[in-house]
Amino acid sequence: MLSDYSSKALAQLLASLPDLQGLFTEREDYFVIDTTSPAGWPFWVDSDDEQITVGFAEYHCHCGGFAGSTVEADVAEAVDFIQALRTGQLVLAVSFRGEEYAGSYPLPPDEQPRNFATGANTSLKIRRWSE
Repeated sequence: MLSDYSSKALAQLLASLPDLQGLFTEREDYFVIDTTSPAGWPFWVDSDDEQITVGFAEYHCHCGGFAGSTVEADVAEAVDFIQALRTGQLVLAVSFRGEEYAGSYPLPPDEQPRNFATGANTSLKIRRWSE
């Protein structure tokens, strides 16, 4: 059975993003949405410890989970991030050292990305919701 926070968060999330309706599963007291973007990158959303986590490709962010946060504000933050990814307002910059992941962060597509990896054999990849 979902916690009160997770139940409210899921209802509000699905009201804002109804296309996620059939994609969630309940796990004890939290929910998980686990799917892929049109470009084939992993995309997930879950609730745990009174926060929402949104993940895309190698990156994830936490919405809420701090004193004074509300489920409404947490969901709004998550929805804004998801919509920015979906509409191309944000892309993901991912740094590698050889094949090893070195870090990632979202940025507007017209902003120059920086590479977290240093040294030889480094690369920077841009992940988009739709390629």
